[in-house]
Amino acid sequence: MSIKAKIISFFIVFAVILVGAIGAMLLVEKNTLTTQSQETATALAEQAEQEVVQDLERITALIAEQVVTVEKEIDHSMLNAVYILQEMDRSGDVTLAQLEQLKVQTGMNDFYISDPNGVFTMSTERQALGLSLFDIWDGYRMLVTGEADVLPSTMKIKVETGEIFKFTAIPRADGKGTVQSALAADAVENMLSAFFKHDYGLQSLYLFDNTNLVLTENGVANVTGKFKKGDITTDEHVTNIFNGSEAVVQIAGDLGEVYAPLYLNGDVRYVLYASIDTVPYFETASFTSDAIGSITEAISSSIVKIILFSVVILLILLAILPSFISRQLKPLNLFAERLRELGTNDEQVDVKEAELKTIQEAIDAVKAHYKTALQSIHENTQAVSRAQGEYTAEMQTTTSTLQEVTMAVRSTAGNTQQQAEQVHLAEQSVEEKERILEQVLNQTNELERFSAETKSASLRSVEGIHVLANTMETIAKEVSYNGERVGVLLASSTQISEIIQLIDSIADNTNLLALNASIEAARAGEQGKGFAVVADEVRKLAEQSTNATARISDILLDLQKEIQLAKNSNDQQMETIESSKREMSDAQYSIEQLIDSTEQARQKISTLDRLTENLKQAGHNEMTIFTTLYGSIQSNASSSEELLSMVEEVSHSVGRLNELLNTLVEQTEKLDRVF
Repeated sequence: MSIKAKIISFFIVFAVILVGAIGAMLLVEKNTLTTQSQETATALAEQAEQEVVQDLERITALIAEQVVTVEKEIDHSMLNAVYILQEMDRSGDVTLAQLEQLKVQTGMNDFYISDPNGVFTMSTERQALGLSLFDIWDGYRMLVTGEADVLPSTMKIKVETGEIFKFTAIPRADGKGTVQSALAADAVENMLSAFFKHDYGLQSLYLFDNTNLVLTENGVANVTGKFKKGDITTDEHVTNIFNGSEAVVQIAGDLGEVYAPLYLNGDVRYVLYASIDTVPYFETASFTSDAIGSITEAISSSIVKIILFSVVILLILLAILPSFISRQLKPLNLFAERLRELGTNDEQVDVKEAELKTIQEAIDAVKAHYKTALQSIHENTQAVSRAQGEYTAEMQTTTSTLQEVTMAVRSTAGNTQQQAEQVHLAEQSVEEKERILEQVLNQTNELERFSAETKSASLRSVEGIHVLANTMETIAKEVSYNGERVGVLLASSTQISEIIQLIDSIADNTNLLALNASIEAARAGEQGKGFAVVADEVRKLAEQSTNATARISDILLDLQKEIQLAKNSNDQQMETIESSKREMSDAQYSIEQLIDSTEQARQKISTLDRLTENLKQAGHNEMTIFTTLYGSIQSNASSSEELLSMVEEVSHSVGRLNELLNTLVEQTEKLDRVF
C-alpha cells in the first residue's frame, strides 16, 4: 500500500470513528431525555386523572352533605308548623281562613286535615278535598292506630305542576285523623344551582329517589342534559346504588361522571349524579407533553444537523486530501529521475511503498549503467597492464605508482557518491516525516479546539441548571410559606365554625322557646293573643338567626373546602418541586461527568501535541545534520575529482614520453567516452 493510500485510510478511519462517537453520545443523551419525557407525561396524566376523581368525590360529598342538611331543616320547619296546626285543632274546629293565615305565618305551601279514614276534610289545596291520604300511602294508617307519631316524606314531584314537594303528617290531637303540612322543596334545587357559581367545572347535577324518578335537574346553559326532570331513568348505576353498591366514578373523554348515594339515618335516601369538565385538569399535562415533545424534536434535529455537518466536512477533506498528498509526494518522483543519472550502488533496499519502489527501480537502473562502465574500465585496465610490461624498469615503477593512485581515487569517488546518495535518501525521508508530523499537529490542534468548545458548552449548561435550581428553591420556599398561611386560615375557620355552632344552638333553643310560647298562647285563648304575637316575633327572630347562621355556615364550609383544596394543591406542588430538584441534580451530575471526560481528553490531546512538537523539532535537527553531512560529502567529491584530473595529466605525460603507450592512450579515450 502506498504512503498516499495509508494517509487517506488513516484519516478516513479516524474521522469515521470521531463522527460515530459524537453521534452515539448524542443519540444516547436523546434516548435518555425521551424516556424521561415519556415518564413525566405519563405521571402528569395519571395525576390529572386522580385530581378529577378526587374533585368529583369531594364535590359530591359536599353536595350530599348540603342536601341532607337542607332537607333536615325543611323537615324541622314542617314539623314545627304541623305541631302548631295540631294545637289549633285541639282547641276547636279550624277554619279555612285560619289555615290560610297559618300558611302565611309558617311559610308552608299547604295544610291538610283528614278524618279517621284518611279523607281530607279541610285543606288549603282545594283539589285535595275528598281525596284519601291512605290511598297515597297506606302507611299513613299508623298515625291513626298510634303506631307512629310523625311520618315525614321524601321529596316528590307533583304531576300537575312539576314542583318538588315534601310532606309531614302527625296524628290529630283527638286521634281522629291526621294533620299534614306540605312545602315546596325549592331550597334544594336553589342550593344545587348555587354550586355552579363556584369554580368546580360542574356541567350537570341530578337527584333520583328510590323509584328512579329524576327529582331535580341543574346544569349549565350550553350543555345538553343526560336526564330529564320528572322522568323515570333506567340507568343501571342508579339502580345498583339503591341496591347497596358503592359510588361510581368514571371518566369518558373530556367528561367526568359520578353516581353517589345520599344517606339519611343510615339508609340511602337519594342518588346524586354529577358531571364535571375534565379539560382544565388535563391542560397542564397536555401542555407539558407538547413542550417536552418540541424539545425532543429540536434535539433530534440538532443531532441530525451535527452529524450531517460532520459528514460534509469529512467529504470535503477527503476530496482535498488526495490532491494535497500528490502535491507533497511529487518531489519523490523527481528524486527518482535524478537517481537514474547518478552512480551505481550495490546495496539492496527492501521497500514496500509504491513511491519508494519507484525510487528503487531508478537506483537499479543506475546500478546497471555503472556496471557496464566498470566492465569496460576493467577491460581497458588489462590492456594497459599488457602494454606496460614492455617498458623499462623505470617506466614500470612510474606506471605502477600511477595505477595505484588512479584506483584509490576511483574508490574514493565511488564511496563518496554512495554516501551522497544515502544522505540524499535520508534527507528526503526526514522531509516526508516532517510533513506527516505537520499534518498530525494540525489535526491535534483541531481536536484540542473542539474539546475546548465542548467543555465551554457543558459549563454553560451547568450554569443554566444552577440558575434553574436556585429558582426552584425560591419557589419551594414561597410554596412552603403559603402552606403555613393556609394552615393558619384553616385553624381560624375551625374556630369560627365553633362560634357558629354556638349561635345555631342558641337559635334552636330560642325557636323551641318560641314554639312552646305559641303553644301556651294557643291554649290561653284570647288572653294569650298578645303573648302569641311576642312569641311569633321571637320565632321570626330565631328563624332569621338560624337562616343567617346557615348562610354563614355555608360560606364558611365553602371557605374551608377551598382552603383544604389550596393546602392539598400546595402539598402536591411541593412534591413536584422536590422531584424536579432531584432530576436537575441528576442532570447536573451527568453534565459534570461529561466535562471531566472532556477535560481529560483535552489534556491527553495537549500531551500528544507536545510530543508531536518535540518529534518535529528532532526532525529539524536531523535535517540540519544531514545537510551538513551532505555538504561535506560534496566537498570530498570535488577534491577527488581534482585529484583524478591530476592523475590523468600524469598519464598523458607518460604517454608522450613513450610511443609504446599509444595502445594505452586509445583505451583511455574509450574510457573517456564511456564517462
